[in-house]
Amino acid sequence: MTKVLLSIGGFDPTSGAGVIADIRTANALGEYAVSVITSVVVQNSLGVIEVEPIRQKVIRDQLKCLKEDFSIGALKISMPYSKEIAKIIVEMIGDQKVPIVFDPIIKSKNGFFLIKKEDIWDVLNILFPVSALVTPNIDEASFFAKMNIEKQDDLKEAAKRITKLGAKAVLIKGGHLKGEEKTDLLFDGKDYFFFKEKTLNSQVHGTGCVFSSAIAVYLLKGYNLNFAVENSKKFITKVISGSLKLGKGYRLVNF
Repeated sequence: MTKVLLSIGGFDPTSGAGVIADIRTANALGEYAVSVITSVVVQNSLGVIEVEPIRQKVIRDQLKCLKEDFSIGALKISMPYSKEIAKIIVEMIGDQKVPIVFDPIIKSKNGFFLIKKEDIWDVLNILFPVSALVTPNIDEASFFAKMNIEKQDDLKEAAKRITKLGAKAVLIKGGHLKGEEKTDLLFDGKDYFFFKEKTLNSQVHGTGCVFSSAIAVYLLKGYNLNFAVENSKKFITKVISGSLKLGKGYRLVNF
């Protein structure tokens, strides 16, 4: 039976991020994705205006329904919104022996909280231990590690601290660091691996979602973590190069 990617996250009406971006990414890389919506986000290319979580029973029923019908080969989790929803996710996927990529998005680009502020640490404590990889950006990694990240050595220290929170492996997306090259750091709990690409336009909505979902797709295909990150880095660089200016705000990812 063909395995599929299960994306668990928010619905973004611009199609630039969230589960729609995950589905688009899977399709672009030759795989199929199914999804569970945790929340509906009111937003456009200018930013997020409102977040409305889905009823917990509906989330539980979505997961149960999909598990009964599909062979899940990998999971991508983002925007669980609350500790209650995070608990449901772990409860419902607990028996799935497949790679899980967790993109711990805290805020939108315009500063709107996408996880209940008072639940952030609870959500991390629930989802980090079940994840094969967590993929924070610089700002998120700085928050989790409780330190400023300004150079490559800081990336290594932050990644080490984040694994102590329960993460098996950490990929810190360095898109917000200054310089002609954008450096991402993968720490697998033992070794550090740097991935570099030329700096491109950072005013693109959805890059983090696409990057992390591409990694999940490569893990679904059976590749190891290093290969998955390296090839996802190349993929997201191509996606950014082809991004489109369709609205009045940020550019949108394009495949």
